[in-house]
Amino acid sequence: GLAAANAASGRPGGGVREARQREARWIARRIAQLVDSPEGLIPEPASAGDDEDGGQTLRPVRLGDVAILLRALSDVALYEEALRQQGIDYYLAGGHAFYAQQEVYDVLNLLRAVTSLVDEIALAGALRSPFFALTDETLYWLVKQSNSLNAALAADPPPQLAAPEAAKVRRAAATIATLRQRKDRVLAAELLDEALALTGYDAVLQAEFLGSRKLANLDKLREQARALDRTSPGDVSGFVTQLSEFVARAPKEPPAATQTEGDVVRIMTIHNAKGLEFPVVVLPDLDRPSRPGDSHATVHRELGPLVPGENRKHGLGWQLYRALEDRQERDERLRLFYVACTRAADMLILSGSRKNPEKPQSEAVKLLTRRYDVGSGAYAGEPLPSGMHPPQIRVIDAEPAPPRIPEGAAKGADLLDSLAKCVSLAGKLKQPVELPRLAQPIPRDRQARRRFSFSQLTGELERAVAEPDAGEPLPLDETAEHSLLAAIGDQSALDPRRFGTLVHDVLERVDFADASDVAAWCEFLAPVHFPGHAEVAAASAREPIERLFASARGQQLATAIELRREVEFLLPWPPVREDAAPATGRYLHGFIDCLYCDRAGEWHLLDYKTNRTTAATVSQTAAHYELQLFVYRLACEQSLGRPLAESTLLMLAPGVEHAFAWDERQSQAAIARITAAMDALCGH
Repeated sequence: GLAAANAASGRPGGGVREARQREARWIARRIAQLVDSPEGLIPEPASAGDDEDGGQTLRPVRLGDVAILLRALSDVALYEEALRQQGIDYYLAGGHAFYAQQEVYDVLNLLRAVTSLVDEIALAGALRSPFFALTDETLYWLVKQSNSLNAALAADPPPQLAAPEAAKVRRAAATIATLRQRKDRVLAAELLDEALALTGYDAVLQAEFLGSRKLANLDKLREQARALDRTSPGDVSGFVTQLSEFVARAPKEPPAATQTEGDVVRIMTIHNAKGLEFPVVVLPDLDRPSRPGDSHATVHRELGPLVPGENRKHGLGWQLYRALEDRQERDERLRLFYVACTRAADMLILSGSRKNPEKPQSEAVKLLTRRYDVGSGAYAGEPLPSGMHPPQIRVIDAEPAPPRIPEGAAKGADLLDSLAKCVSLAGKLKQPVELPRLAQPIPRDRQARRRFSFSQLTGELERAVAEPDAGEPLPLDETAEHSLLAAIGDQSALDPRRFGTLVHDVLERVDFADASDVAAWCEFLAPVHFPGHAEVAAASAREPIERLFASARGQQLATAIELRREVEFLLPWPPVREDAAPATGRYLHGFIDCLYCDRAGEWHLLDYKTNRTTAATVSQTAAHYELQLFVYRLACEQSLGRPLAESTLLMLAPGVEHAFAWDERQSQAAIARITAAMDALCGH
């Protein structure tokens, strides 16, 4: 068969957790590559009609061929998330995963909220879940109006809510009230069934990724409720207590099985894989160092009672004991490695993150380095018996291709196509149909507006800041026309706004610790934004981003201890201050490009711009974004509860920066200007 060795080179800049996350993403991409490839790699018996000699043919890899074998499930969430990002269905065999599933949390939150009138956290979780699908914004207004969610459900919905959200609030209140009335009259399983019937929660799960798995988990919960009903009928509170304990201590309980023999990737421990065989086996985290032995007093069968010495000054007996234990542990690790490797029938993928290939950490990699050249895959062990050939080894140290599906890409119906069909159907009507009153346009109440984005305020702010002696300002909504596209040959091929979106999308996903990641993401995302000019767009986006990577700012981003991108915020307006009146119900909504914490613990706010400017005109260009950065700074400081180290505009085209700072007088003036722009939009 074919054996493949995947040695993911670790980078000194990242931590252990980051290296394992990266390896998990690589493995998911590699599996996607194998499954998407039409190349025949897995042998299967040929049918009688295809091969008279009854030989074998090679077929492409299927999801059901692949098994990821782990020594323990402590890091299994990394692999689950990586597979989900690739849209790869999987099944987790064994472990403690059942009580860590989101649908279990949702049901528990709902039942807690039904059985308790004071559990606000559980009620918030239930309201945000697919049971009721309220937004965070709605929860904010509910608490703002009534100081608690339970009190808010007993009152009328806040006036700040749109009609659809208000209807959802009323429905949630009625549903929870009904369930609270029924909880002492029905069995636990019946109460759960009624909740599903009232909310359609199971139908929502069916439409989600891994929907059949989630439905099976929900059925498993219902069966647990029925089991408790048989021994303690009607004890809903008892079921809530039992489920809460299980979630807290996570007993060994695998997720419900739906497609254990279907076309899905399997994830399991090496121990659970004993006796099984799979066409493709993946062994990740191969060079993970073993844990140091414990230092507790013990009694050995041959060495007798042993106590470790103080300050690592151990006696001879303890040293002998540790030597024996270490040897047994090494033998056990090699035995497990042998068991795992022999589960592969046709292809074995060995993966590990190694900072120093010359100093392997695990016994498995040490064994491999004695038998193979881990750089080339060439056999370097003892001579093999006559007629035996070494396996085909392929070493891959380059990152697999980017995801086959853009993370976060918009998916939905073609609205123009749907509209055209509606117009066509309307044209076939013999006589016009009068629209019902509810379908008539609703007059717009400008004064009732509460939600604003900074881009919506742009026009009013431009008129407010324009001064007779200041020259003609460049309108904010036209600055995109002066973007990086002026530097490329075919400006007409690329829309400036979409180009700016492409650059932002790449910067949202790229790994700042890996410069090679830039080209891959540019080439992958460019066709999403520019189907007809992907190569030009990718090359144009790549240049300024690589310039950022090579700068001092890029090094700070690569070594940041915390990095947040596309941070969504809701900022009450005017900002609540000790010496000011309370907020008026208005708020600003937006997304912050980048917020990171450096190694000194200081937070930095960055905003990317693709405008084409020079060092001489950067101040003039930056002035058009001053109020935007001011709002972002307020949102960050209110959320973090501390001042920012900087609020900086990054002009990506020339690679220059402009930092903003505001004193108290300037801050009050900025707040007044933004408030005036809101008033103007509301017709005041």
